Amino acid sequence: LVGDTLARLCHLLRKQDAAAAPAAAIAAQTMRALLCSGLLCRHFDFDARGHETSALTCDGAHVLTGGKVNEDVFSILLPFAKQTTSAKAVQYAMKGLGHLCIRQPELAVRCKDVLGRALRAGAGSSPVLKQQALANLLMLLKAEQEKSKALREQKAALKAAAEASGTARKTPTEGSLEVEVHATAALTAVLQHHQSAVLHSLLDGREAAVRREGLHVVGAMLTQGLAHPAKCIPYVMALELDVGPQGCAELAKKELRRQYD
Repeated sequence: LVGDTLARLCHLLRKQDAAAAPAAAIAAQTMRALLCSGLLCRHFDFDARGHETSALTCDGAHVLTGGKVNEDVFSILLPFAKQTTSAKAVQYAMKGLGHLCIRQPELAVRCKDVLGRALRAGAGSSPVLKQQALANLLMLLKAEQEKSKALREQKAALKAAAEASGTARKTPTEGSLEVEVHATAALTAVLQHHQSAVLHSLLDGREAAVRREGLHVVGAMLTQGLAHPAKCIPYVMALELDVGPQGCAELAKKELRRQYD
């Protein structure tokens, strides 16, 4: 069922012109397909050995899912994220790519142009797309933190069991450790590339949601040791002047207390 669903979503997207705005009659379906295809890849490992299956597309054709599904879905979503005719389609393609990159973080490196365009400063940039780019980075940071925590807990549990039984137990496989190292390296490369744009998003005066999302990203970067405090703290302190009903002053103060109290 999961394979059939993904196959039909991808079939629908392949029939659309990624460079043009979706036709009004199928705009909603296209947005759902962009988002849900990424979500399915995030929560189900289609590329895992043994998950290959025959799936049915919308027109009744049988396709094989498995092997390089994440790569195929990425190649479908990326052109939608690069188009310039429909900001809504770009936003939903970015949502889908964000979920897909959690499954395969190294793909985020290949999204740097999409993220860079969304994060750029200036009157011509879209605050909605900037907020979505920041949300994608925050999702990646949280997912990486959860993976690292799970790996540490697994190693600690195995060590404790070995000490209790007096026998040697295997640590997590080298493959798992290697995957974790590659994921961390990919995330670090993406954040270093966009660090300046992320920091400047805290000074975006158009939308409080952009400043708030940027503050969450900076806080996560500081917590995980992926950014130097000397570069980030002045921007966070500047938000203490962002008062008002939708301002981020209290959130900035809370972040400073969380980091240094």
